[in-house]
Amino acid sequence: MVDVLCDAHHLPFVSKVFDRCYAYALLEHVENPVKVLREINRVLIDNGWLKALVPTDSRLKSDYVACIISLHFKHCYEEYRAMKSGEHRWQYSTHGLKQIFNLRGLTF
Repeated sequence: MVDVLCDAHHLPFVSKVFDRCYAYALLEHVENPVKVLREINRVLIDNGWLKALVPTDSRLKSDYVACIISLHFKHCYEEYRAMKSGEHRWQYSTHGLKQIFNLRGLTF
């Protein structure tokens, strides 16, 4: 495993080079989670996977949802909603994530 410090919106790698990616406590902080996920999808090989940890909605901020995603998706995060305060730019609900994943045939 290699840790890389870079802008997640513009990953400095050629396409289809990694078989897995870990994004722990990332997606709630980035400016554009859809773009970040497109970049992750770009650098993953076919049938590669992403393991992402994101906080759930504001009632459960201390709880995390582990998401192992088979990346056969293009735009699965359009339905995120922005938080109005705090250090997180985005807020996710467990129910909302499951719906987004299930509607697109993804494993949650």
